[in-house]
Amino acid sequence: MLRGLYPLHPTVLPLLVNYSVDSDKTKRSLFSFLLSSEPFGLQDFSKQSATGRFYRVHDLYDYARATFGHRLATLSYRSKWNQIDSLLPALAILGP
Repeated sequence: MLRGLYPLHPTVLPLLVNYSVDSDKTKRSLFSFLLSSEPFGLQDFSKQSATGRFYRVHDLYDYARATFGHRLATLSYRSKWNQIDSLLPALAILGP
């Protein structure tokens, strides 16, 4: 079954479930993520990625940040979103 989800990595699925439940708050939908050509969305990823690469959690974060990150900083997600957003630059310095 997991092969049928390619290029979505299985770790992205629980986040997409939450994303689709919360889509009314963010004015985005799961269908928008899956079918539109928005930057960092699944269609954009499929056009640009090398064969065999999975769409992972960090790709979904990039999509969320690009499409509605500014709104997440002001909604009920504010404290968690701001905490995640502030930690990532520090992690980038540490390297992979």
